[in-house]
Amino acid sequence: MAIKRISPEDWERLLPALSTCTMATVDIARAVLVEGRKQVEVAATYNKSKQTVNGAIRRVIEIFEENVPEDDQMELVSVWLPKEQAAQVRKMAAAYTKNKAK
Repeated sequence: MAIKRISPEDWERLLPALSTCTMATVDIARAVLVEGRKQVEVAATYNKSKQTVNGAIRRVIEIFEENVPEDDQMELVSVWLPKEQAAQVRKMAAAYTKNKAK
């Protein structure tokens, strides 16, 4: 099964959403999804099993599909704001399904 590649630009937009992943997961997934390296090669490079590499890729693809809209009309933003302004932004964001709590 072919794995869908992620562009470097989409990867940069995705990085804040990957904060729940380990650095190894992020590095492994980037090597395969962005750089196009073979899973077997990446497994050897990081001294991980092929199953671990596959799991890292699946996890990142899942996060990607949840966070990077295909229509390119939305963008994830992570910034510090005064509490009042943050509340206003949260209220605006609540209108979009991607921001609904699971």
